Amino acid sequence: MSNSTNSTTGISIQNIADMQGKIIPRSFIHGYVVLSFLVSFIGAWTALELISRRTAMRGYYNWFLLAGSSFSIGGIAIWSMHYIGNRAIVLGDERPQLQIVYSAGYTVISLFVPVAVLFIVFASVGSNATMNTTRVVLGGALTGFAVCGMHYLGQAGIANYDCVYPVPFVIEAITIAVVASITALCMFFLFRPAWDTRWWRRPICAVVLAGAVSGIHWLASVGTQYRLKKMDASPMNSISRALTVIIVLVLSICCCIVLVLTMLLAQWRLAKLAKRAQQVVLATAIFDYEDRILVTSEGYLPNRKIADAWVERSLDDTFSVSHPVFLWMFRITRNWNGVAKLLPGMRNHVHSAGLKRRLGSKFESNLVNDHGTPIEDYSLIFRELFCVAADDLAHDLHEPLDKMGILYDEITVTGQQAMKEKKKDTHSDLDLEGLSGGNGKLLFLLRIVNRRDAEHLQTAGYCFAEPSNVIPFLATTLKVGPKLLSQRFEIMREYVAEERMFDPGVHLAIFAIRASLGAGRHGFDVLARKDAKNQLPTMQFSFDDLNDFQLEYLKTMDSMTMAAIMKKLVEALRRSPSEKEKHFAKQLFDTIEAIKEESENPIFDDAKLIADPIRAPCRGVSQDSPPGVATFITFRIVVPIHSRAPGRKLMYIPLNFFKMQQQLHKNAAAHDVFAREVHREFANVLDLEDLDAKASPAFAPDPFNNGQTNKIEGEKAGDRRATVASQRRHSRARVEKSSETNLVDANSHDDEPTLGIVNYAGGAGGKKISSTSPRISRNQGERGTGFELSQGGQKTRNGVVEKKPKEEDTQTYIDEMFTITITKR
Repeated sequence: MSNSTNSTTGISIQNIADMQGKIIPRSFIHGYVVLSFLVSFIGAWTALELISRRTAMRGYYNWFLLAGSSFSIGGIAIWSMHYIGNRAIVLGDERPQLQIVYSAGYTVISLFVPVAVLFIVFASVGSNATMNTTRVVLGGALTGFAVCGMHYLGQAGIANYDCVYPVPFVIEAITIAVVASITALCMFFLFRPAWDTRWWRRPICAVVLAGAVSGIHWLASVGTQYRLKKMDASPMNSISRALTVIIVLVLSICCCIVLVLTMLLAQWRLAKLAKRAQQVVLATAIFDYEDRILVTSEGYLPNRKIADAWVERSLDDTFSVSHPVFLWMFRITRNWNGVAKLLPGMRNHVHSAGLKRRLGSKFESNLVNDHGTPIEDYSLIFRELFCVAADDLAHDLHEPLDKMGILYDEITVTGQQAMKEKKKDTHSDLDLEGLSGGNGKLLFLLRIVNRRDAEHLQTAGYCFAEPSNVIPFLATTLKVGPKLLSQRFEIMREYVAEERMFDPGVHLAIFAIRASLGAGRHGFDVLARKDAKNQLPTMQFSFDDLNDFQLEYLKTMDSMTMAAIMKKLVEALRRSPSEKEKHFAKQLFDTIEAIKEESENPIFDDAKLIADPIRAPCRGVSQDSPPGVATFITFRIVVPIHSRAPGRKLMYIPLNFFKMQQQLHKNAAAHDVFAREVHREFANVLDLEDLDAKASPAFAPDPFNNGQTNKIEGEKAGDRRATVASQRRHSRARVEKSSETNLVDANSHDDEPTLGIVNYAGGAGGKKISSTSPRISRNQGERGTGFELSQGGQKTRNGVVEKKPKEEDTQTYIDEMFTITITKR
């Protein structure tokens, strides 16, 4: 039975014809009232879930979300709610002849009007990057009028009644609709950037928006009176109440399905991200011109898995920035073109390595075989997986591979348990290895985009967010300290902003090394700047070159400690009769004082001078020119193994990593050399796949030959198979060795000499290269070099000194400093 809300509900209607032109009493079914609000809530929530994933004003992805959200709120939250709500109205004494009948034309029009209006509203409000308060308020007001317009347009579609609306009720309904709609949209759009970590605010906002729609409907319905028309409505032009309810329920169920799928997709992505916190993952950190970071519409960093884990083949095989595999990946990101053409072959090689057969996924990246040991070509395939992951990321972002940016020089350890943030500076000289306690490894590709590229990425379905808004969410899912992650983002933004290079001129440098600490680290660490890990601690002189007098003066102090030199300079300033000596002594003294103050540690008092100037690459004449040449006056020192980096601006990093960075300056000749070596290394492996294909037909029996012929052919096939297997083993051994110890050709060439110690001779400013020292390249660039440390003219591998090959390793200025420091220790 219905529940009466009108004092006249109980009037008995005996003759419908006698009631035409009269007000018919009404009552409401409470169940439909509740159902109408639920329908409105589902439509509003679905709309907000869809629109929250909109990232830009353009792009098919964003237009699809805009259309879906407009239909969800206009067609479900408003239109469907209206007709379910009207289904709750019972007229008269529940006779079917007295119930509401709708006109087909008005009913269809009332559906498309709110959808079109809401489409305009959401389009005008914009995405994260373009919304503002004025447009949100105007959009909310327009939404309120759309709700009212749909209600009264739907009421106009009632075929068998004339509706009577008291003016006060109409004004109150419009006021409620506008105010509530503005409130709901302001809650959603103005606070939307922080909702990636607070998903529950969208349902709350949907409740407010559904309340606006329901509030205007029921306030208007209570004040509406129904006057029965002459019963002449044609059944062909009307829609029954039952059909209306069926249509509304079908639309609502579809909306529920969309909402459930959206929520399940969000939960699946969240679980996937949590799982990746235990894996080796490649992510992007792309910053725009406003220092915001690129994220997905859910607030995740675009990422791809490289491997399930890094498998340590020995106690010393720790994956860190000093590992040869990381050094290779770090270098290849500075020259993506060197690997772009090899990617199809890499994908096929990963496929043929057996990963698909074992794990059921074409590019699943478990590098452990069924016996629990690393698979063959372990390091090679790991590097291939890195390149494939980068290419997949480029495809996700709709960007070419060469625009994926450069690899960050630190590894972030993920999957750690909750821990307290350190009060002290967490960016210590061991940060390059990441923090302990986690199983996952997170590598970042860094890039800064201009306005045009940012719009392209937003069109592809991504958005830019303030790092502070997404860090809590990312820190929770990755199980990384939020303070550490925030610091990393700030440092990465500065790291990728510009290339760190010395300015041309004369510099005073400190070359301080110590024996390496930490698992998997061998050889030495070198002291470098925190803000530029490819630079030694230096202080620039005011003059641009060294003259003959200054060179001879420096030679008189060769191998003297810094403390002794300071005393000599003070003495020269007091007693020297030569103004030239006093002037140079003053400049040298002030520069040494400045670099000591920056280091904040007296340990450099024992550093000894390398009197011969050393040439190093520096900033070129223009942005497109090769590196120039700077001159270093260097102090050398070997510090105790447990010494910490002095001051707050310096840190120790692996010497092989520091050395490799000296070859990565923009337009350096080493890029082309490395690209050729990469192509040569991988081409050997990828070509072997064809050998197997050519050999395989020989093993099949020939039905047109007798058994003896097949036997002979089988023996020949066996010989060929053994040959192919031997070639594969030999090549794999060669490549495995290359991947671990000599990823880049270390042989020198006469046409590409490098920078090092030079002897000054001739007139003032005249320079001549020593016949026993590396020469300066004609283009002032640098050659590529291997990853082994050069110690006293010999290579060391895992602490074992090896004999030099017949062809010398290419030397950098770091090698020269290291050789002098070790031999004169």
